[in-house]
Amino acid sequence: MTTEELKEQLEKVRQQKISDPATLSQVTGELLRLKEHHGDWGDVALALEIEDQIMKNYRDALKIELEPMTEEQRSSLKIFISHKHDDRDYADVVTSQLFTWGFQENQIFQSTSRKAKSPGVGQPITPEIKQFLHDCHLVIFIYTHKRLNWEWPAFEIGVAEDPKVSTMIVTLQIFDDQPAIQQERRIVQLTSDDVHSLVRDFHTRPNFFPGFGAYQKLAPDGIANRAQTLYDELIKIKQLDKSETDEAPDRESRWGYVRVRVDGDVMRQLYEKWENTEDKEAIRGEIHECLADKLIIVDGTGWALYHNGVAQGAEETPVKEKWSLRKLESFWRETIEAKDQPGWLEEVLREIWRFRTAKRSQLSWTKYPSAYSEKDFYPIVLHTDKYENGAREYDIYTFTA
Repeated sequence: MTTEELKEQLEKVRQQKISDPATLSQVTGELLRLKEHHGDWGDVALALEIEDQIMKNYRDALKIELEPMTEEQRSSLKIFISHKHDDRDYADVVTSQLFTWGFQENQIFQSTSRKAKSPGVGQPITPEIKQFLHDCHLVIFIYTHKRLNWEWPAFEIGVAEDPKVSTMIVTLQIFDDQPAIQQERRIVQLTSDDVHSLVRDFHTRPNFFPGFGAYQKLAPDGIANRAQTLYDELIKIKQLDKSETDEAPDRESRWGYVRVRVDGDVMRQLYEKWENTEDKEAIRGEIHECLADKLIIVDGTGWALYHNGVAQGAEETPVKEKWSLRKLESFWRETIEAKDQPGWLEEVLREIWRFRTAKRSQLSWTKYPSAYSEKDFYPIVLHTDKYENGAREYDIYTFTA
């Protein structure tokens, strides 16, 4: 869809020619695909503007009028600040502003903060983080440079998307790098306009905190003052941040991962078939079968190989031999001597295809037996890289259960 067609769509929505819930749901799905295909920020901004108007029409069509939050509701909100420890200064600014907006220490989780909620001394970090992520209403993900290792924040976001309560996920993008792990979440660039828009929606937009009315009705100048303060404080940190000029470090993985690559022509053909088929579930198996053989392992380290039975220091490895993802799973089955054991391949393929079609993750959190130790593991698809020729690479991490 071209920019001109996007503009025509926006005008139709503004005139409420598109207002019935079924059509609105369909159009919203189209917009998610637009945001997937359009790398130009002008087109993405236009798509988001249409989406905002659609949601307004949607509320009008269903007569949804959420009341502003009560004090009890405001005090029940929980916010998780996801960040790398090196980016603590940015996280501190966000947390400090949330305190001035009325949030209490037990409502905010920031692992590097002494003021906000954080893991207790001697307490297991993962269960603590998991519990808060399951319960939180908003995740603010602070993102700096693509070259850095984002596997832990990506793990946090993955847990938040398997919640007891609905969760809004917002990425605060500090520099120009766009996050590779982003799917259909809101990206806020560190510009005055984007920060003002975020602060306005945070305070006044019903359903910004899913299922709640507006957080707090403020006069426009009050919102502007809060937004300007947040923006100014973040810019101060950015001006002192020398990481943009640092040399790219060698990547080290705290957990093992397998990187798989699929040819651009293969992915285009599969995606076109998916888009042109009305009964998508009828062809899902065919797509998965193709991907299982066409996703080729191009890199892999540590536990991702050990869990699947590849011995440390082995001369022949899945990377050298360019195994398919199917062959790796078959090797794992043979190693654990349980050919009837439910395999991890189907779950991974489902998540890769959800990644490709801009759908939210739906992790099953199924445990799979390790071929290397007595512990089980979870395979989770976290990153994707897209190339100009259409080829894609996906990183599959293995977290010990």
